[in-house]
Amino acid sequence: MAPDAEITVIANTADDLWIHGLKVCPDLDTVMYTLGQGIDLERGWGRSDETWSAKADLEAYGVESTWFGLGDRDIATHLVRSQMLEAGYSLSRVTEALCKRWSAADSRGGIRLLPMSDDRVETHVAIADPEAPSGKRVIHFRGVLGAPPC
Repeated sequence: MAPDAEITVIANTADDLWIHGLKVCPDLDTVMYTLGQGIDLERGWGRSDETWSAKADLEAYGVESTWFGLGDRDIATHLVRSQMLEAGYSLSRVTEALCKRWSAADSRGGIRLLPMSDDRVETHVAIADPEAPSGKRVIHFRGVLGAPPC
């Protein structure tokens, strides 16, 4: 990249979701961690040197396991994002603040990471599930290639 180049990355937010009271933005985080050299290169997502103690303890409490596991190191990002959103900051402002920790955004130029929208955008599929109290089960949909079977 040329020293004076400016790049803006607009990341997908249709896969964003709330898990265990935390706002998770998988695509924003993957770009942010990748640019900040904190990505788990083997998995291609999440933090490097991740541990899964909180996930294991949630399962021990009988909390419904989801297809999407939150790593212990990754939870800090989601806690900060959730608190800032609850305080009224837009997702764009929150993303800018988080990127400063990862040096993934540079106010003097370089690479800027933006969500595709500051509005809540989630994709879910509801299927019949006679064993669920409501008679249906909602599945978070991750696009055509990563979608769980219906």
